[in-house]
Amino acid sequence: QLKAVKKDNDTQRCVPGFASVSKPVSFWSDYVSPASNLFGSKVTVNGSAIATSQGTAVTSNLSFDANGETTLTVNYPDAGQMRLNAIHNGSGDTAGLVMTGSDLFVSRPAGLCITPTQGACAAGDASCPVFKKTGEAFQLNIKGVAWQADDDKDLCSGNLATPNFALANIALGSELVAPKPGVEAVVGTPRYDHSNAKGSNNLNIVSQSVNEVGVFQMTATPPASGYFGYTIPAATSVPLGRFVPSEYSLSGGFITPACTPFSYMGQPFASGFAITARNAQQGNTLNYKGEFAK
Repeated sequence: QLKAVKKDNDTQRCVPGFASVSKPVSFWSDYVSPASNLFGSKVTVNGSAIATSQGTAVTSNLSFDANGETTLTVNYPDAGQMRLNAIHNGSGDTAGLVMTGSDLFVSRPAGLCITPTQGACAAGDASCPVFKKTGEAFQLNIKGVAWQADDDKDLCSGNLATPNFALANIALGSELVAPKPGVEAVVGTPRYDHSNAKGSNNLNIVSQSVNEVGVFQMTATPPASGYFGYTIPAATSVPLGRFVPSEYSLSGGFITPACTPFSYMGQPFASGFAITARNAQQGNTLNYKGEFAK
């Protein structure tokens, strides 16, 4: 809401500066944080893109009501803290009158889109082909995306990127899809700083790994109230896997000769050992069981 106000000569209170009239007003915007935008993203007011400096601001007529107020529709397709500036220069009877105003606003991503470059498996069960060993690195693409619709269930479908989005200390994790019940994994990269590097269109490439067997969804959770006081929702990828053990450990081996202390050639004899599936840290992979133990 834009209000045209002045100080009353008697009461010293703010009263409408003019009412029930159309007046020319010029708008421009400033990038506050980040302090620049290398991608050319512009604020629109009432459907028209505005300038990024006062010198190039274009004037448009606005209709003010009896209270000296008019409602603006403001949109910014990118992310960041912005300042919207307005100026009215009087003419005719009001020549020399200059009225200025400004206000800050924040435009934040609707959320994050996590896209694995390989290994997606919609089935989310033991039928998924082998993707990686535990501890083996794989790539995740993560980007901030703009609002497309309320209650958007898939931020990776049709949502435009917010190229100027940057945020530090985003937590990374995973959620077990199968086997259930099972043990949650520990990820190799627990957090990262999201960058708005030029030319990336906000796409950040993160190397990740898990220490357990199974199928997992990867997660990214921005810090609470971390984006100018707002909390960007946590994001979850499609099911990813199947992850398999890095190695096997053999222990407790024995051979029992058929004819103590020997066996004849071609004669069956008893032998055995314990086999343990392990991850890259040589810890036991507790999800290597049932249909996943193959």
